[in-house]
Amino acid sequence: MGLPFIDANGDSRTLNIGFNATTTNEFNLDASSISVGNQPVTATIDPPVATFSGSGALPAPADGLFTVTVNDPTGPQVITLDLRQTTQFQSNGGIDVLNLNQGGLQQGLLRSTSFDSDGVLYGSFSNGSRVPLFKLPIANFPAPNNLKAVQGNFFRADPLASELELRSLGSVSGIAQIVVGALEQSNVDLADQFTKMIVTQRAYSSSATVLRTADQMTQQARDLKR
Repeated sequence: MGLPFIDANGDSRTLNIGFNATTTNEFNLDASSISVGNQPVTATIDPPVATFSGSGALPAPADGLFTVTVNDPTGPQVITLDLRQTTQFQSNGGIDVLNLNQGGLQQGLLRSTSFDSDGVLYGSFSNGSRVPLFKLPIANFPAPNNLKAVQGNFFRADPLASELELRSLGSVSGIAQIVVGALEQSNVDLADQFTKMIVTQRAYSSSATVLRTADQMTQQARDLKR
């Protein structure tokens, strides 16, 4: 039975497990592997015996866990082999692998990042894994009026007047929200902005008219003096 595993260097390899019957329900286990340089290496299994019950279940060892040590020249590779769901049924003398869960992954490169609705930044890697990397905190100021405006739209907190609180995004209600996959919309009220623009334009026109009238009156007064 060949099982894939990832060694300490991140390389994908195969562990070969053999079941050698000693009695009807007892099997001696042996293992071997091929190194990255295509050299055969031996492996040891502890415990070396798997015992099945009359119903085909694996009662011994009780936890169904076997420790496999692959004797690589560069150092031993220790693997935990979980055979709790292994059963002994008639299979024409062979071994059928119906379900395999691998606890390790091959080394991968970071391909992309994305946030979820709780503010967790996930990294997607080339080996198919998706790993949480960071969680975005939310800063809350109990006294926002005590913040000091600096250049641009930055504010600085006065340590004596405003204490910063960092909270998890998932526990904050009404302060902030992340909508995954949505484009940010403008938070400007267009009707209000157009109204203000019209008022400003009318005020400018009125001021220009007043200045023009004053200029004409000045010219008339100058002509009368002549």
